[in-house]
Amino acid sequence: MKKILFVVSSTGVIGPHNRITGNLLTEVAHPYEAFKKQGYDIDIFSVKGGEAPIDMVETDDPTNITFLNDEGLVRVKEGQLAAVLDLLAELTAKSTAEEGNLVYRIHQSIADVNTLILLEGYKDESALAAHRTSEHFQTLVIGRIIPLLEEREVVVATQL
Repeated sequence: MKKILFVVSSTGVIGPHNRITGNLLTEVAHPYEAFKKQGYDIDIFSVKGGEAPIDMVETDDPTNITFLNDEGLVRVKEGQLAAVLDLLAELTAKSTAEEGNLVYRIHQSIADVNTLILLEGYKDESALAAHRTSEHFQTLVIGRIIPLLEEREVVVATQL
């Protein structure tokens, strides 16, 4: 099988004012999809290893959403936002350390601060399954975060 090594940035902040930066998701997702359709086996690595920060996610682009194969929307109960954000910080650190994790980002709605969108990407279905059965997922998400939520919607997608 033909192989491609896709190397992406490891940089999450840049410049003297620590401006948030990273990889434009479209610049990763679209070539990835095109190469997959041509039968390539693709590995994605960040320059320094570990997390590959995403700077901009265009959620109206179906290729981007397909690439991020696990997406969730949560609404936090009134008065619980600080606790949920603290737990999500711990969850993010542990999830991005997983071997099969490609991206793990949390976004907050501008219109409703209690609405959070989690964008996750995993190398394959077995990496996603490993994440969901991990001790930190079971303890932090199932045991501690979900009880603090008003609503939770999970969308799992796969690339076509």
